[in-house]
Amino acid sequence: MRNILFSLLLLASDTSHAEVQNLSSSLVHEDAEEGLRLAFESSVQLVSISEKGAAFGSGNLFIYNGEQYIITANHVVAGSLFLDILEKDGNVASGIVFLTNPELDLAIIKPVTRLTGTTAVDFEFANDNKLGKEVYHCGHPIGVSFNLSKGMITTYEPTGYIINSLSLPGTSGSVVFDKYGKVVGVIVSVAGFGEPPNTQLIEGIVKVIPIDLKYVIDSM
Repeated sequence: MRNILFSLLLLASDTSHAEVQNLSSSLVHEDAEEGLRLAFESSVQLVSISEKGAAFGSGNLFIYNGEQYIITANHVVAGSLFLDILEKDGNVASGIVFLTNPELDLAIIKPVTRLTGTTAVDFEFANDNKLGKEVYHCGHPIGVSFNLSKGMITTYEPTGYIINSLSLPGTSGSVVFDKYGKVVGVIVSVAGFGEPPNTQLIEGIVKVIPIDLKYVIDSM
């Protein structure tokens, strides 16, 4: 079952790592903001298998002190028995849940083997997040290889921010960057009404929770 899921989701490719990196860079417009470029080049799709079934989400790859980490939302990997990371070049790598914060719905994953088809971004935390600030993220909605989105901070919540970008199912866990490539936070939910499975999403009301990878790792 697990292999069937991956066969359906993988982007078939036999290109080399260098070709993948060159292709990734060429896909982003030369005038695009740095944050948009980093959001795209660092994004991965996540597939978590638990006793409840398969959960699909997104995350972004960072490097700190020479180690690779993926930041995502906790609900994407909660109860994970098997966790796989799907890169845009078709590579599949296993991951382990390294740290979680269920209350804030945040999680950090470590790839079991080093990812080579995704850009690992140096982590920089944005601490000037004010209303009207432009933000970017790249998610992996179900049925779509990837989707870039742009928005801005529209209001505050007790634990984070609301942004007005488009976020579809499967985008949970996407890291939100500002235009300079600094991290604003992680997408953890989209507003909706009605009961599952008939919940209707409300576009443009996306909850983002801040996370500082350096602080978390250094506090361990």
